[in-house]
Amino acid sequence: MSEPESLIVFPCDFPIKVMGRQDENFESHVLGLISNHVSDQAGLDVSRRPSSNGNFIAVTVTFTATSRAQSASRVEGFSRPSATIAS
Repeated sequence: MSEPESLIVFPCDFPIKVMGRQDENFESHVLGLISNHVSDQAGLDVSRRPSSNGNFIAVTVTFTATSRAQSASRVEGFSRPSATIAS
């Protein structure tokens, strides 16, 4: 059985946004999780945005995805309980 056709044209820039409590280690933890799936660390674009009260932060990491399977594996890494960042 073949893989369903994707609406995304690869390669493409693929952003992943992770939100959690503002903490000095949050961004490095997010980057550590992503580094398990991305071989080209230099190609990562990282942006951060604090919440209006400064209690939370959103970290967006954009990388070049070359296939549907590659982008899905990165998103899947954040959906597992072991990847929980905020408590």
